[in-house]
Amino acid sequence: MMPGIYTWDVKYDFHAVGQGLFSTGLLACEHVEFRWVYDCGTVSAQHLLTTQIDYYHRQLPRPPEALPFIDLLVISHFDKDHISGVVELLQHCNVRNIVLPYMPLWQRLVIAFEERSGPRSPLTQFLLDPVGFLRNASRGTIERIILVMPVNARPDEPNPEQEPLLPDAPPDAELDEISSALVFDELPEHELQGDEELTSMISGNITHAAGIPQVVAVRSGSALSIHKIWEFVPYNDASMVRFKNSKFEKAVRIHTNNLKTSTKRQIKEAALADLKKTYTNTFGNSSRHCNVISLFLYSGPVFGAIATVFMPEDEKYYSDLNPKYHLLDRVSILYTGDGYLNSLKSIDDLMTVLGAYRCNQLAVFQVMHHGARGNWKAGIADTLMPDYSIFSSDPEATRTGHPHAEVLRDFWNYHPIQVDKNYSAHFIARGWYIFPPVAGKRRIFKRI
Repeated sequence: MMPGIYTWDVKYDFHAVGQGLFSTGLLACEHVEFRWVYDCGTVSAQHLLTTQIDYYHRQLPRPPEALPFIDLLVISHFDKDHISGVVELLQHCNVRNIVLPYMPLWQRLVIAFEERSGPRSPLTQFLLDPVGFLRNASRGTIERIILVMPVNARPDEPNPEQEPLLPDAPPDAELDEISSALVFDELPEHELQGDEELTSMISGNITHAAGIPQVVAVRSGSALSIHKIWEFVPYNDASMVRFKNSKFEKAVRIHTNNLKTSTKRQIKEAALADLKKTYTNTFGNSSRHCNVISLFLYSGPVFGAIATVFMPEDEKYYSDLNPKYHLLDRVSILYTGDGYLNSLKSIDDLMTVLGAYRCNQLAVFQVMHHGARGNWKAGIADTLMPDYSIFSSDPEATRTGHPHAEVLRDFWNYHPIQVDKNYSAHFIARGWYIFPPVAGKRRIFKRI
């Protein structure tokens, strides 16, 4: 077939919400636009987030007499500083796809107890039934909820020379055949066996009744692609979960029916109170496990895309080394939420799942947990070598002190940018995609 050339533009935005994270993106390819949101929360003043949600909402194209659409909403984990604005966002928009890290009920309840969330609080209701809560919280429609399964075992070692499988070349078709629909492989049915809750969540929505979102599951590292031009790759690392306890799991199973199906509030609250006692006896009062699972998200062009310019604008730079713009062949981004990359194993596992090619394409890296030292390992910046590193935090908050100085020093040569209560960060890129794909430049990553 004759080669075809598709032009595209992409924009990444990190919004000024203080100690939290609210990031949005836009891909425009010919006549198609695809919009995504990664996290929407803050523990700083909530009005900061409300202002940014309102600003974002005004930028969305609005169909006549309908709410505007977001194509993809990713919730990395369930801390307030990452989800406090999700309900507000759902009041403004229809959502085609919501992506969540999959956690069993017992693990979600651990989060509720550690957050000291009461039985009637929105967080507790969300953790008891994420699918039902999101459906009821939305003023518009949610078409699909995608659950990303955890990586429970170390994958095979990566091959630095191996590139992702090239997409099939599209047919000799007109440009209007490009679609913004996400294409991905669902988890096979046989892999759902043994997890009654997950099976129930998926089979319970199999009819796709009006107003009921479809629920599907995917593997970590399974690409969600847009016309095989752009891809999103979620990664749910469960290796940090070291608090699994059969006694607490058994107690949750006993109360599951009352927690999820009872219409009597007193019965639910009694079940939660009993489980809280079991939790305290099992784990004590000082455990903190909320951030051990945080969904990473890689986003970038499928192999073969070429960037002509990558430009940041209106940032608060930490380092004087920052150029105003880059002429790059790299435009991909990696969101980490509050995830952990604090050991050789956690770093290698992430790079193995993403693959060498993707890890070498990072133009923007959102630094884990606002730049906290506990989520970081010295040398990770030299391993990933991003062109820009984002610290979304409130440096004036004395309680947290994020970003920590040693983490900031590690990323000093990788154009660190502060996103806080006053400063946002915006990146734009332009490029094209050639079918069949052509080989791009290689950049071999270093290991710590």
